[in-house]
Amino acid sequence: MRSRVPAALLSVVIAAGAGGCTSDDDPAADGSPEGTTTTATTDDGASDTPTDAPAVEPASGEEAVVGVTLSLRIPAEGDWSVDDSGGSLVANALIDDVGVTISGSDVLYDETSIDDAARTVLRTENMGGTDKYRRVENRIVAGVDGWVLEGKDANGRLSQFGTIHKGRIVRIYFVLRTGITKAKGDALISSVLASVEWK
Repeated sequence: MRSRVPAALLSVVIAAGAGGCTSDDDPAADGSPEGTTTTATTDDGASDTPTDAPAVEPASGEEAVVGVTLSLRIPAEGDWSVDDSGGSLVANALIDDVGVTISGSDVLYDETSIDDAARTVLRTENMGGTDKYRRVENRIVAGVDGWVLEGKDANGRLSQFGTIHKGRIVRIYFVLRTGITKAKGDALISSVLASVEWK
């Protein structure tokens, strides 16, 4: 069965959400948020056994929505510019004088396998042989299983959580420009994901 979202449109959505950069630190770290479980993945990207995740305080800043699928909280730290109109989310701030972007999207998608969706997203993200992303351990966010992609580009660290929810492919992107430490970046990502509430 083919997705109702043409590959070109998925590419545009992916590019819009990934419009930022990350840290020179190792992108493979997985700071799992409170209320989430991390799962190991096999070489083909399939989920394995869930493991316990450390408790994390959910973000407590402004509430934002991603389309019709979820709400989340922006971190309290930083002076955020937040736009969640039009079914997507883009939030930008300077934290310790370093740029941070949180964005999200949800679009109709008629596949049901998160592993198939993750492979499609990863292939699209890495088009042109850039290989800027790689898939790491799955994560359960507020009871919903999803994939995690980690990567970097010339400007810093990239991280994504994605899943399928209510017939939509849902993704939350984090762009952490070089200068945000790995520990601080992990904490920020985990706190935002810990604040997710599914609709």
